Amino acid sequence: PLRAARVQGAERGLPPGSRARVAAEDVYSVLAWLGDEASSMLIPHADRHRVVLMGESAGGNLVACASLMWRDRQPRGVTVAHQVLLSPCIPTRPLMPSRTDPARANGALLPAWLMEYFEIAYAGSSSVHGADTIVEELAEQPYFNPLAAQSLAGLPPITGVVGGAEVLRDEGVAYFEAAEKAGVDVAFREYEDGYHAFIIFPFGQSAAAWSFVRGRLRGSRVLELRGGA
Repeated sequence: PLRAARVQGAERGLPPGSRARVAAEDVYSVLAWLGDEASSMLIPHADRHRVVLMGESAGGNLVACASLMWRDRQPRGVTVAHQVLLSPCIPTRPLMPSRTDPARANGALLPAWLMEYFEIAYAGSSSVHGADTIVEELAEQPYFNPLAAQSLAGLPPITGVVGGAEVLRDEGVAYFEAAEKAGVDVAFREYEDGYHAFIIFPFGQSAAAWSFVRGRLRGSRVLELRGGA
């Protein structure tokens, strides 16, 4: 169990009504709001300098992008102390091998064709025609594809999880390794048989993955945990 920890969820815009980068800005706006004194009326007694951002899949992308925004914009009154990226989508171009691997093309929960559809919708294209060009242009923007940032130095520590059997495996690993090379405190684990979103299900390798995440947060002293939890 957590001691003196508060969990805050962030509503974000969804396609087709909300286009690329809007969702990341939504997350950042909540983060900046936490640094404002007015937020203490709704979330009292919370340490705004020990904020942990956590997201899975598209949420992992939003956490990575919002953490970049926090580093670049340095909002007053709030500190991102840690980011937890679970099977993050890092929409690079050209596509990485796991995105084009025939053996993963029809993977559980997130087949390759569905991931492509999600990117097209998020990019704001109403059809496949011309969509690849739009996504390729967006992939050069760091608040869409954090691997496009000129530097990843100065980011909050990262704890990462990827499934070895999912289409997003390679881009997640590439981001973790790039951040580590830039001097960021990074630790990640790949779970060999993990399909996309395996961590949210109460079976398989999920328990081991959550144990790893809890251990990292406890070791970083971002969260105070009782006993051996």
